Amino acid sequence: MTPDSSQPHEEELHSQIQYRLVEELIASERRYRDLLENLQEVVFRLDRQGNVTFLNRAWGEMLGFDPEAAINHPFTAYLDEQGREWLRGVLEEDGRGAHELRHWTNLTVRDGQRRVHHVVVSIQRVHSGWIGSLVDRTEERCIEEQLHRAQKMEALGRLAGGVAHGFNNLLTGIIGMSDILLSREGLSHEDRRDVSMIRSAGERAAFLTSKLLAFGRKQVLQPRVVDVTRQVDELLPMLRTMVGEGCELAINRPGHDALVLIDPMQMEQVILNLVINARDAMPRGGHIELGVTVLHGLEGERAARLQLDPGDYVEMYITDTGCGMDEETQAHIFEPFFSTRSPDRGSGLGLSAVYGIVSQVGGHIDVASQLGLGSTFRVILPMSSVAVDEQEGRDVEGEVPAGVGTILVVEDEDVVLRLVSRVLESTGYTVLEARSPLEAEEAFAEHGGQVDMLLTDVVMPGMSGHALYMKLHAEQPELRVLFMSGYTEETLIQHGIEEGDVPFLHKPFKPAQLVAKIQEVLVAVASTA
Repeated sequence: MTPDSSQPHEEELHSQIQYRLVEELIASERRYRDLLENLQEVVFRLDRQGNVTFLNRAWGEMLGFDPEAAINHPFTAYLDEQGREWLRGVLEEDGRGAHELRHWTNLTVRDGQRRVHHVVVSIQRVHSGWIGSLVDRTEERCIEEQLHRAQKMEALGRLAGGVAHGFNNLLTGIIGMSDILLSREGLSHEDRRDVSMIRSAGERAAFLTSKLLAFGRKQVLQPRVVDVTRQVDELLPMLRTMVGEGCELAINRPGHDALVLIDPMQMEQVILNLVINARDAMPRGGHIELGVTVLHGLEGERAARLQLDPGDYVEMYITDTGCGMDEETQAHIFEPFFSTRSPDRGSGLGLSAVYGIVSQVGGHIDVASQLGLGSTFRVILPMSSVAVDEQEGRDVEGEVPAGVGTILVVEDEDVVLRLVSRVLESTGYTVLEARSPLEAEEAFAEHGGQVDMLLTDVVMPGMSGHALYMKLHAEQPELRVLFMSGYTEETLIQHGIEEGDVPFLHKPFKPAQLVAKIQEVLVAVASTA
């Protein structure tokens, strides 16, 4: 082959090599772009001044903005103030010859519908500018906030339960001794008025204590199957009076029963507190809508988002046309003592009590609100498959005359011990006092076979009331018992007491309630004898 004849062949081979290289470059670029466009993370490229030169498709999918429309625009236009300061600082450091090549931070950005996204932004210096990524962490942030909120509420609940127990003992003495004074004949008008004021203040304090326990999910409950729609109808006259003539109240009912297992008094408290809250949000009047619906087959993503087990639920919602709330207020609305009203117009415990009640029965509560556009509170409770008990409130047969029998009273709080002893003695019972389980054992031994009932506190130093009863019951099987305590349900269960399984009286109680409960226990004994 001559040199002249080999020249065309070399040129053709060179051309083919160039063509294949171009094809490979195009294919490589296509693969690279396919990879970038199908990433769930936003990938971007900036020039040295911070202007956008490239954005992948995830930018539009995450935030709803057109990637092409952002080209040649400053990336800071899409960041919040914190993000703009951060990026400016990075660019300025680079302009001063800083050697750090990678930077990252947590930011918030708003999408095309002004919704906030929590993102992690990272950028890296390259020859012609910057490349970076933006990862949406909104869902993880929401889960973290829910966990933090749950932990905070649990800690506050423990504190509330401990405070409530101490107050319950004191309030038992205050209310009880006030009743004893008011029952005296010959009490002057002024003294009777003063004592009545003391008693009234004690009852208000007891009500606040019950709200603290409700918030902390620590109340001793008496759950029953309740038809939420029926309870709303029973409360309707009171609700209309509460909201006043300036507010219109509309009720939406389901076409069938909406049954839940809950303490009826707690369900009433939830309804009243939410309606009162709606009314107070509309000082100049407005519209309140209270609705009840049944959610059949709640499952999947919605159940997970509400942190509920799959199943059937009853939903109650209260919507108002009031002033609404900003995001900061909504973040604290269920905390105890938090209120947007003046201190003389509420304790700040209404919504926190609702939160505790709903949580204690395994439900969910949330709020949707905007300033100037009103609020909607939704309460979702597990639906019960058991019918409403039609025999509620039936009378117990058999009677035992008041003041018959010997009662051993065990209580380590002096004011409660003296109150109980005075009430029972004035009714006609023989009372043996004991300030500790050890004293109780000694008194029981001295009066062997003569003690008809043990009335004991549950939590005491050295031995619980339940353990004391089991010990005395082994010696005298016919011994009756009535437990009393101001502690929370969780603490009582730890000490062997589960309200509903044994006779129980929760502090604070009134003298009449104490006598009635003792007679109830003795009547039950007589009817089974």
